Amino acid sequence: MGRFSASFMVLSLLVIPGSRLFGQHTPIIPAGSIGGYDMLLLNERVQKELKLSEEQILKVKEIIREVRQKRLPELEKLRKLSPEVGREKFVQLSKAYSDEALQNAGDVLMAEQVKRLKQIRLQQEGLRAFRDAELSKPLKLTEAQTQEIKKIEDELREKGIEVLHGGARSGFQEALAALASLRKDALQKAVELLTPEQKKVWQKLSGEPFEIKFDSRILRRPPSQEKKPDDRNKK
Repeated sequence: MGRFSASFMVLSLLVIPGSRLFGQHTPIIPAGSIGGYDMLLLNERVQKELKLSEEQILKVKEIIREVRQKRLPELEKLRKLSPEVGREKFVQLSKAYSDEALQNAGDVLMAEQVKRLKQIRLQQEGLRAFRDAELSKPLKLTEAQTQEIKKIEDELREKGIEVLHGGARSGFQEALAALASLRKDALQKAVELLTPEQKKVWQKLSGEPFEIKFDSRILRRPPSQEKKPDDRNKK
């Protein structure tokens, strides 16, 4: 698998400064998600949180690989686009990966697992979640709240750019950890803007807080190397 597609799988909606995706100086999207449903389902901590069986894990991995393989030609076409158009298409394609992965995995996961997965996804969306109809509609945000959240998002974008630009010196994993901390703080600031009733809606939709770390090693492991469940477990 090429460097281009591998980078996409590891970072999902996160675009890195200086990458060759849309040019040499592509700005990041710090307020955006760094984990679609596809990325979450491949994460070992999420798999444990959802209590996925070995058989479920193998099936969702294969589903996600098939989805990505099918959409790979679309991803490769982004090389030819301008930075502005490319970023927009990248976000759209990322969401398409995520949505299709969830839809196809629906036959493998149980209802409670899907519910918890959606809660974790909402938490990972960060401030972007407040622009999603699934959250903004039930929250009934006021115009004043929307503007304040935008200010928090702008501040996060500025700080996030500084952090990831510094990643070349401090190390990329350290930069991602620092960015995750910034996003967490920004999300908390946004939640504090909500009324008591709105907070109840948020808590119901987001569920119990869940800390997550992304590990790209699993994405580089071919299906042939996956641990197969014991045949006796299938009986």
